[in-house]
Amino acid sequence: MKKILSLLLLFVAAVSGAVAAEGFHTSGTKLFDANGNEFIMRGCNYSWAWQRGNEYSVIPAAKRIGCNAIRIQLSTGRKWQKCSKSDLERLIKLCEDNKLIAVFNTHDETGSNEYSDLENAANFWIEMKDVLNAHRKTVLVNISNEWFGRWESAGWAEGYKKVIPKLRSAGILNTLVVDCAGWGQYPKSIFERGREVAAADTKNNIVFSMHFYQDAAGSDYQVRSNIDNALNVGCPVLIGEFAYEHQGHTVAWQTILDYATEKKVGYLVWSWTGNGDGVEACDMFGGYDDSNWKPNGTNTVKGRNGIQQTARECSIYDPNGGQGGGEEPDPIIPTPGQSTVLWEGSVDFGAWKGMLEYKPGSAQWKNDQMGKLAKGDKLVFHFTGVATDEKAPGQIQLATFGLDSQWTWTVLVDADNIQGNEYTYTVTGAETDGYTDLEMLSTRGFAAKGQNATLVKVELKSVENGGSGDNPGGSSETVVDTPQFNISGWDVMYHLEKSRLGTLTSADKVRLYVSCGTGAEIQIAYKTPASDWTQYVDYAPISGSTYDLTMTDSGLLEGANHDGLYFKGHDYTIQKVSVIRQGQSGVEETTIFDNAAPVIDFDQPYEIYTLDGRQVSEMIPGHIYILRQGSTVLKQIAR
Repeated sequence: MKKILSLLLLFVAAVSGAVAAEGFHTSGTKLFDANGNEFIMRGCNYSWAWQRGNEYSVIPAAKRIGCNAIRIQLSTGRKWQKCSKSDLERLIKLCEDNKLIAVFNTHDETGSNEYSDLENAANFWIEMKDVLNAHRKTVLVNISNEWFGRWESAGWAEGYKKVIPKLRSAGILNTLVVDCAGWGQYPKSIFERGREVAAADTKNNIVFSMHFYQDAAGSDYQVRSNIDNALNVGCPVLIGEFAYEHQGHTVAWQTILDYATEKKVGYLVWSWTGNGDGVEACDMFGGYDDSNWKPNGTNTVKGRNGIQQTARECSIYDPNGGQGGGEEPDPIIPTPGQSTVLWEGSVDFGAWKGMLEYKPGSAQWKNDQMGKLAKGDKLVFHFTGVATDEKAPGQIQLATFGLDSQWTWTVLVDADNIQGNEYTYTVTGAETDGYTDLEMLSTRGFAAKGQNATLVKVELKSVENGGSGDNPGGSSETVVDTPQFNISGWDVMYHLEKSRLGTLTSADKVRLYVSCGTGAEIQIAYKTPASDWTQYVDYAPISGSTYDLTMTDSGLLEGANHDGLYFKGHDYTIQKVSVIRQGQSGVEETTIFDNAAPVIDFDQPYEIYTLDGRQVSEMIPGHIYILRQGSTVLKQIAR
């Protein structure tokens, strides 16, 4: 059997290699380069159409900061000077000289609903056919930037179902990239009609692109669900544009970096420089080189799972033929128990005049860390110049913000003396002004002020997963989602997927952190293999800041472990969801994956969980996991 399998794999490899020689191509949800290696884009956008002449600075700088791809805006001549064949050839050569993959789009049709505009873009590409085909190992064609501004699927699908065959009939061989509807921010168009659009391509070589700003990526939940649902269509997915902030709205940029890395989805940051009209925060740099970094560049290039940590040069530039290349590195997953620097800088408290506000909307806000805050975690504030005078000592006031619409100022520590050069605040879960410190800090952040000291760093020290003195009885609370999902009425529903819950037991509890309007009601349902929909809680009133759901009911437990949980109702918002597990701190055995103890039979089904409670399909070397097989549970370091 092993010999047959080996021969089959060799056959598949041989076939793949023959196809790969033609250029970029797709298979399922993966994009492959001309060597047959998977390629995952990590790069930026450059607005050449209205920034001509700066390509000799931007493109080499893009390579210098670590990009493996660059998306370049061209013009058909309708809004800006037309890109000529010689212009295109020059841009391609510059990208190839810097070992970058180029994704070209026409920008003139942005937001248009007229098919004639999309057809005009197609005619431009047909005019450039010979250049494109000659460079199909290094060039992808993004047919039109954000064509179809309406937030609906039918018109978008019908347009692309006509224009894609037109491009293929004209002889264009390159991989085609298709932006979704709604100015690129309506991924539902891909979910609903993407299969039809993909089927219109006789080359089966389509990549779908989503632009992740506040409407499509305003929360962690949106990011993850939009990526998952798009991938379910069966084609590769690209985040063609995103930024850490857009039009004054926070974008869940860290979740984009993390989840795109986990799912092996490409991303391209918008954009190098020159943004105006209220989107100046989208600038990665303050000029056309890489000397003046802006927060959008720092966060997306240098941050966790950013470009510099995850980009891999396309294997076609490897003189050895890219043997074994092209794979994205393993995602960097923060591990409970580690120390994370939240902020570094210098804030002189003076005499109660200086203040650090660390909250959503600030450039340094790390929602990925604060959203996973747990009881027992410690916020450590580091200082210099702390006064020791008894009459005017160095002092700190630590405040947070209530979950009400007014963001009510709530003091956690009032004028406490700083001992030495550090001050530590331990999250207790105690309630102040109607909300716990855990809820407020994890959702709204904090403000620190004081006197006679200079704040230079804030550090988060997480407790080990599996309980501590702050969680008696060996229980542990793990945040599994931070959806910020508003259930305004009965026409909306939040699905808490089984993949987020992991496998629950009857001793576990699901906790919702909520904000409720007057007269709010909740409905909870589940599905089992034998029942499509079962209401467990129906029209029940909900108030306060938390709602606990115990798993003692056998039907509810079966449903949660089968398909997750469904929440409906009206007039409440689910801000955060956690799972409180009982008795899981008893994982005692630590083994090494390549020398695993025989307590887990790796030839039989088993479950893998991260330390923060997420069920995953495979282990990443260097990270610790919880393995469960039947009644056997162990902690495992993957090698």
